[in-house]
Amino acid sequence: MAMSIDPNVRRMGIGGSEAAALFGCHPYLDEFSVWARKKDAVADQEPTERMIAGRFFEEAILKFYAHRTRRDVEYFNQTLQDKERPWMIYTPDGLVRGERRGVDAKLVAWDQRRNWGTMAGEVPEYIQVQAYYYMAAMDYPVWDIAAMVGDELRIIPVERLDAVAERQMLLRISEWHQRYILGDDRPEMGSSPAAARWLQTTFPRHKRPDLRYATEAEILMLTEYAQVRFEQAALKEHREKLENLIKAAIADKEGLVWPNGKFTWRRIKDSTVTDWESMARGLLNEYVKDKDKREELEQFYTRPKPGYRKIRFEHDDLRGEEADAA
Repeated sequence: MAMSIDPNVRRMGIGGSEAAALFGCHPYLDEFSVWARKKDAVADQEPTERMIAGRFFEEAILKFYAHRTRRDVEYFNQTLQDKERPWMIYTPDGLVRGERRGVDAKLVAWDQRRNWGTMAGEVPEYIQVQAYYYMAAMDYPVWDIAAMVGDELRIIPVERLDAVAERQMLLRISEWHQRYILGDDRPEMGSSPAAARWLQTTFPRHKRPDLRYATEAEILMLTEYAQVRFEQAALKEHREKLENLIKAAIADKEGLVWPNGKFTWRRIKDSTVTDWESMARGLLNEYVKDKDKREELEQFYTRPKPGYRKIRFEHDDLRGEEADAA
């Protein structure tokens, strides 16, 4: 059915989380991110502490799942490739021995618990799509989501899509792979960090002076951008006003609680800050009297800092405001 694959094949295939991105339901990836990753156009972002923690706890969650269900679970964590659909790659967390059933282990951060219920329709959509994808790859009828939410293990079975829906899902992914990975097309750029990194990498420098007059389509886009910036500035002002009003209502209490959450206004602990650069300069002048030696030391510890292209947006309705985005 499948075989272990090397990193190059993995780079050119579509995995479960990437499949979810192609349907617009992944919280961190979009089509452009997947394309950039596969085309090796930009490096992936460094994994966050939350992502690293999730990987470390996978095996422990599977052991807890096995204890609760009395099932014999193999911690799998290998990337496989479907023989009939070479673009289809998948990395199950766990497989139940003696049963056509897979398990996906999830460590749910406390601030994400509101997105998790106890039934298949009450888990994040991208998790469901990943399960559908794995079941299609392995021809399994069910895939359990073992979600550790605080100190509670929620075992949520997801059933396989019907044949028509599954065929449509796989056809969409296959066509996308053919067009964007094997072909030369590029998906529409979105708001992902991968898009910003791709732009900085692809166009690191500019000619000067080299301003040109915008086309009609570009003028429409710039006009919309100005309106968004104007609304953003108004929202920022309104938010700050509301924050001040809420803080005034809290007064000398810790905060406010209501059915949908809480708002606290706490004093953080006092701390100290050391100006290491000033200390180094002071020590250098105090203990290294020879000017040439000082310059030599400064050169040794000096590293170039590459410049990057930065937006500066001027508009009659936004005077005095400057974007600091890359």
